[in-house]
Amino acid sequence: MLMRSKYINKYAMELVRKHHSSLTLDYAKNKELIGQMAPNMTKRQVNEVAGYVVRILKRMQSEA
Repeated sequence: MLMRSKYINKYAMELVRKHHSSLTLDYAKNKELIGQMAPNMTKRQVNEVAGYVVRILKRMQSEA
């Protein structure tokens, strides 16, 4: 089972709080936005954060 690091979790939650309006349920768009917001992240980190952001947004959508 793949486990995300605390860094990925915290960064994704922070992005959702700060940039909720610009993030979407589309993984590819989020990946592009996150790559621009954090150019110092590796490709793998950007992918993990983008995937987790989509998961958080879907969870938020189903709760509302």
